[in-house]
Amino acid sequence: MEFAGWKNLRTADFRYLVHADGSELLWDLRVDPGEYSNVSNDPAYALELAEHRRLLLQKLLQLEQPLDRIIAIERSANLALQIFLEKFNRPSHRLVEGRRG
Repeated sequence: MEFAGWKNLRTADFRYLVHADGSELLWDLRVDPGEYSNVSNDPAYALELAEHRRLLLQKLLQLEQPLDRIIAIERSANLALQIFLEKFNRPSHRLVEGRRG
């Protein structure tokens, strides 16, 4: 899916590539199976280009799974805070906030 700064997505009818510098390539495999004619700048393919941008972003987010990682980090941070508070016998952050209000 990636090679030297390029991200790649292939669907049944198209192949889409985007580079880290923002350049894009789109081939219509139905009419150009050899991938010789880049149609990313062709207004007739604007909707397909937008759809493939969305599909690639969706795929990258699925591969990265950022929410699971954030949740795991948050749980680890909460556990570390709990251990710290128990070790040093300090009131929890929530209780300190409650006294201020």
